[in-house]
Amino acid sequence: VLSRPVYSVQLSGFVETHGWRAGYRALALYTALGGAIALLMIPAGIDRAGTIKTSAPVKRDYRAIVRNRAFQLIVLGFVLTNLTITLQTTQLKVMFLDRGVTSASGTLAISLYALSVVIGRLGSGLALDWFPAHVVAAAFLGLPGLGLLILATGTTASLPIIVSVLCMGLSF
Repeated sequence: VLSRPVYSVQLSGFVETHGWRAGYRALALYTALGGAIALLMIPAGIDRAGTIKTSAPVKRDYRAIVRNRAFQLIVLGFVLTNLTITLQTTQLKVMFLDRGVTSASGTLAISLYALSVVIGRLGSGLALDWFPAHVVAAAFLGLPGLGLLILATGTTASLPIIVSVLCMGLSF
């Protein structure tokens, strides 16, 4: 059972009370503190013996990589699969609020989106161990279409909105 992410609801309430600029400042402070803590957790004096030193890459190496057909297809695939990320990360809650969805439900949906991204990455990685890559790609990359189709119905009910957001997040 997924519990409601408390930090998201608190941030949503903070933004409603103090404005979006203050919300961004709070997120920046939170991120800076987390980053500082992560840096402080790095052990000092790690023994570097045993690491393999390689020569620095040269321009011709990068040219060869960029000209490689497989690399070009991978980049094109990433671009095409990430076209909808702007909607999903910046405008989704605004769209929900415009439709009459409560702020708390919109915040919950966005929080579940982030969780579903992690689950989708783990799930697709595990699925690649058991199924052909084209089947996994078709399944996971078809999910945003289903999610956007649900949103296109204009529903304001919480369950379909959550399902649509989960579908979009799982694909990433």
